[in-house]
Amino acid sequence: MKGHVSRKISNEEKLLSELKQMGFRNSMLIDLAQLPMSEQIKLVMNTDILIGMYGAALTLSLFLPSTSCLVELFPGFWFGSNKHFSKLAELRGIQYMTYHGLPESDVSSDSSYIPVDQFKLIVLKARRLWRMQMDRRTVNC
Repeated sequence: MKGHVSRKISNEEKLLSELKQMGFRNSMLIDLAQLPMSEQIKLVMNTDILIGMYGAALTLSLFLPSTSCLVELFPGFWFGSNKHFSKLAELRGIQYMTYHGLPESDVSSDSSYIPVDQFKLIVLKARRLWRMQMDRRTVNC
């Protein structure tokens, strides 16, 4: 998975700051392409909520814990649906969500902008889904 990262979130630093203010203290921005595969897998295996732009790197969701939630982000110009990761999540029994950017996103840019208020809603929903998974696991133990 080494190569040029072409799908970026233009305001990711602001979103990370918001995550930390919301209590997600262990949140981090990671360019997985800069890490060896073994380190990528190790990080994902210890992730509760994985949020990322659509693309091959989300294949690492195969290594998420069974209580995790995967959030796949799409740019505003993406009108179709991508069943790959929703199907992987379904087969693994993990929660899956998508977010489609605003239609007015700049198609000519390699980056997408996610409004902070919408991002907060996405994260709160993902946390709710993660907690539901944790509660189910506790009941079944």
